[in-house]
Order: sequence, then C-alpha cells, then structure tokens
Amino acid sequence: SIADRLRDGSVRLLRCSWLASPSSDAFLGRDDSGAVAMRRRQDLPPEAFVPCDEAVAMLERGDRSVLALSYGWLTALHPDPHGTTLAAVRRYIEADASDTVLFWDFA
Repeated sequence: SIADRLRDGSVRLLRCSWLASPSSDAFLGRDDSGAVAMRRRQDLPPEAFVPCDEAVAMLERGDRSVLALSYGWLTALHPDPHGTTLAAVRRYIEADASDTVLFWDFA
C-alpha cells in the first residue's frame, strides 16, 4: 500500500514549505539560463522531506494535505529541465498550499 511505502521510506513526501522557501534554491539545480530546476530525490537534503511517520499520518487523515504531481517528462533526461513546472508548483504552494506535502514523481 501507499502507507507501507511511506512508512518504509521508499516513497517520500516533500515539504511544500521547504520547496517554496528561497533557501531551498541552494539545493536545487539550475539550467543554462540560471532558472531553478528540481533535482532528484537523492540529491535533496533530509529537511526537504516529511519524516516517514508524519507522512503516513498525513495520508491517513484523508484531507487534502497530501498533493501528488505526475506528468510527462519534457526530455528523456529530466522532467522539467528549465524549471517551468517547478515555478508553477511554487506559485500554487505560495497561494494555497504552504501547509501541505507533495509527492513529485521525480523528487
């Protein structure tokens, strides 16, 4: 089940508050123009993620505190090489979802 994968850490949820914060830029990638782009989960710091037990509890609440993002990759090597999707996600988080967590199929 999804709860089992959250519990064992094979699936992790990003803290939207971390993703929206300017300090997260230091851990994210950049394209040739300098635009911030998402990095792989393995390349993000531990503080970017909700602890496993907390992730399970949030999922089991059954409200809209857990978001999911999945979409077709823009290139074979990176789903969002120029940070377009990341910018849109950040705008949404800042407007409506700072107290949520996010499953992103790349992070």
